[in-house]
Amino acid sequence: PYLDINLLDIIYTSDTAINQTGYAQPALFALEYALYQLWRSWGIQPSVVIGHSVGEYVAACVAGVFSLEDGIKLIAARARLMQGIKSHGKMVAVWATEDKIQVDIASYANSMPLALAQRFVEKPAVGIAAINGRENLVISGDTEAIDSIVADLQSQGIKPNH
Repeated sequence: PYLDINLLDIIYTSDTAINQTGYAQPALFALEYALYQLWRSWGIQPSVVIGHSVGEYVAACVAGVFSLEDGIKLIAARARLMQGIKSHGKMVAVWATEDKIQVDIASYANSMPLALAQRFVEKPAVGIAAINGRENLVISGDTEAIDSIVADLQSQGIKPNH
């Protein structure tokens, strides 16, 4: 076993474990691989595959770069390593445009005392980590900064996807 908990228990019964990257990544890998197999069972065979983040591992696996077992080993190790990183930060997916998020980040920086704002310019406390789509971004950074920006977005009716 590559996880200390049964993956099905994590997916179907745990309300917190799935939020930990050490379990979320293997769960995503399993789901994405299962979807690939479902499509194959319908007679749909892609000529090209591509993925993003965990999806890159699934794409490599189904393309024959490595076996399913090696893919599971890799993603379990990746998830375990990423889970082990000690951080005082967080990441949140938001449904907003890049321009909108840049405005909110600037607004957050402008609300700081001058000494902190100058430090923010040198080493931002929050930034855009990924642009997944036109209105699908991930912001990451200091927990306090992320929480403040998320609260501001929520007050504007923009829901984060934790």
